[in-house]
Amino acid sequence: MDPTEKVQIGATGVEVTRLGLGGAALAGMVAADGIYQGSTYDEGLRLIRRAYDLGVRYFDTAPLYGEGRSEMRYARVLKDMPRDQFVMSTKVSRLFVPTGPATEGPENPDGVPPYEMRFDFSADGIRRSLEGSLERLGMQQVEIVYLHDSDYDGQHSDAEFAQGLETLRRFQ
Repeated sequence: MDPTEKVQIGATGVEVTRLGLGGAALAGMVAADGIYQGSTYDEGLRLIRRAYDLGVRYFDTAPLYGEGRSEMRYARVLKDMPRDQFVMSTKVSRLFVPTGPATEGPENPDGVPPYEMRFDFSADGIRRSLEGSLERLGMQQVEIVYLHDSDYDGQHSDAEFAQGLETLRRFQ
């Protein structure tokens, strides 16, 4: 298998490389009770550049990944790449509500502001979640949008979830 070979996703017309780069690890996201520490700011940027240089053309992220850092790190690197040469996916359902100003510094090179995170599966919440991601990514659009973390018990009503799915369908 050639990991840089492009394959079409169903009948969507979207083609991705067989190998993609997921954004959780490159955002410094800690997982597995701290066993996995993720990457630093510079490591994350280098990883994205190296993946692109090696032919990876599918990149995935989510607001959850590193509290927005994954999206912001992709933005810093991919802004220099031809937009028609890669596919970006993100996820919706989480809204970040800033609780203070963004500051950049050694402890926060991404400039992520303090925030409260809320789930919102309503049509308005899905749109606002995507708009926030597009802003952090510095992009006008993404090719793929997933509904993220919709499986927690009591997290949303059936009607709200159906509304979110219908909103995603209209994004096609």
